[in-house]
Amino acid sequence: MRHALFPFGLVVIACALVSAQEKRAEPGTHDPPKNAKAAGARSVAADGAPPGTPTKAVAPIVPGYGAVVPLPDAVEGPVKGSKVVFDVTGAAKDATAPLPGLVRAATLLNLAGASGLKASDLEIVIVLHGDATSAALDDAAYKDVTGAGHPHADLMKKLKGAGVKFLVCGQAMARKGYDPKRVRAEVTVAASAVTAVVNHQARGFAYVPAH
Repeated sequence: MRHALFPFGLVVIACALVSAQEKRAEPGTHDPPKNAKAAGARSVAADGAPPGTPTKAVAPIVPGYGAVVPLPDAVEGPVKGSKVVFDVTGAAKDATAPLPGLVRAATLLNLAGASGLKASDLEIVIVLHGDATSAALDDAAYKDVTGAGHPHADLMKKLKGAGVKFLVCGQAMARKGYDPKRVRAEVTVAASAVTAVVNHQARGFAYVPAH
């Protein structure tokens, strides 16, 4: 009977491979490095915000709307004494959601609060017209016009409580056939949206469109 002969070099290589596999299988060799947690943190930070960046959104001035993430080391934060007029004409895609322009105003106030400012440190005016005109109606009038509950009421009350001033275009009210006597308590009827915006800009208000 002939016996198969293996070259000595192949035997040595085979033994080396087996030894390497056994070494890799030794207990503890798959344990993560001691700094794995830090490495993981760096990985998460690299994929998202910088290390140390807060991730919890807050709404210190207008709870429930326009929450923001505090960024204490960021530049161009809210400034005390700012005056802003929001030109609000657009409605939300979801008819049951508050107007995007109202949420934007809430966001600005919450940014101020997250920076340590008070609501009274900013002067904010919201001018309603166009598709946003119906938000100026009281609850009963809104239901008469749309057949639904007023989706902006809660936010408007909170914004008013934070010192926000509401104006609605009288021309838009007239064109849509809305009774100016049936506007919300938070809202005042202006001669027109354009004059309201122009007058406030002349008084030093920054213009923010919310179409």
